[in-house]
Amino acid sequence: MENGWETREKSKLISYVAQMMELEFERFRSVVQIVTGWVINLEIDLAGLCKRLDERMTCTFEVTQDGQVSPMLDQVVSYLHGTVSQLMQDQVVKQQGSAGLVLILKERANFHLKCNVLKSYALLMLIEINNNAEQIGEAFEDWIITSVKSENQIASAVIKTLEHAVKNDVDYLDNVKVGTVDLEHSIQRVQLDEGLPKYLTGFIVPKGMDATRLDIETLQLIFNQLKSKAHQDLLDSQTFISLIVSDYQSYKIPDRFRTLPFQAILNIISRLSQKPLTNNGESGQSPFASSLSMLEERSTFVNWKKVFLLFALASSSLPSDSQLQTYGQELAYYGNCISLEDFQNADAWFDTTESANTPSQMIKATAPSVSASEEEQEVFDTKRLKQLKKLIWQAVKRTNEEGIRAGDFVKLIRDIKTLGVGNEQTFGDLIA
Repeated sequence: MENGWETREKSKLISYVAQMMELEFERFRSVVQIVTGWVINLEIDLAGLCKRLDERMTCTFEVTQDGQVSPMLDQVVSYLHGTVSQLMQDQVVKQQGSAGLVLILKERANFHLKCNVLKSYALLMLIEINNNAEQIGEAFEDWIITSVKSENQIASAVIKTLEHAVKNDVDYLDNVKVGTVDLEHSIQRVQLDEGLPKYLTGFIVPKGMDATRLDIETLQLIFNQLKSKAHQDLLDSQTFISLIVSDYQSYKIPDRFRTLPFQAILNIISRLSQKPLTNNGESGQSPFASSLSMLEERSTFVNWKKVFLLFALASSSLPSDSQLQTYGQELAYYGNCISLEDFQNADAWFDTTESANTPSQMIKATAPSVSASEEEQEVFDTKRLKQLKKLIWQAVKRTNEEGIRAGDFVKLIRDIKTLGVGNEQTFGDLIA
């Protein structure tokens, strides 16, 4: 269907997405101008670029050995990233102080992330257009075969009439009436598949131990991401979304959460939203907002420690009030300031679940009928449990304090439990 409706629709889609990317570039350039105080004379015209690529008949979509790609979209994104790299090489940017440069680098990372999200969205829409075009093509192919067959039958009838006249030496032949074919009424309406796009249908929600559990390396990465971008306990929602989308794209999110609608992430933000404290200790305007980040005054913030605990304990069951009280008493035994070693040695309700090596061990962890002798025969991953508790201890620990306070961790868990509606069994159920 070269140069047909399919190609035109794909070209228009790429052009529209390119214009959205251009708006993101203008936003990034404006931030750079505000930080540096200089006018950046760097203009781009992605709509014009798309038009030139279309005139050169650049392929909009193709299926290769490496997968489904869009050469035209790839060229647009490559040009845009090259332009941003050129902007970052400007001496005005290089000469910025550490604070200004950190802000510019953060905005550049957000810019690249948003462009990648737009590219992913455009590629999915191109796949959907291609699927619909194939469905229409199959219907047209059947219609064309039927039409050609009817025309061949009419032509055969005319040829037979002429052959008969020649065979009988007919000198004159009256006009031969050719049969007609009503092709217009033989075209059937093509019913495109309705509902969710094909790339969102047919999947099975994964279950089992690995469906919600994150390995220690991934948890360490998420911990570093959240803590480095946060101010004390708070992280602005836009940065949180950017980090989560980035982890989704790099396949660092467990399988069960990869099938969630994006609204589930937004629900986490709304349920964990928290206003920063003012200088007098009241909730309200952020005391750490600067002239370079006045937009943060209207931002939504989340408690990153609660977010991290949700992911860290996703495969563990939610503790009952009595379990949480018993665990709090266990921690209090070690004093007001609990060291890492004491925190790792304290028995927690999630020990068996998070140290399980197999799904059967995880099932036994929540089954009260399992006897002690059966558990003693199992070999659990105590190394993983210690590493997990270390990350939790680091997340809960307050700045400039040698250890954690028992009440801090218990309060975080109690606050997380209130996010549910009553039928959740595990921390992962609060996300999914």
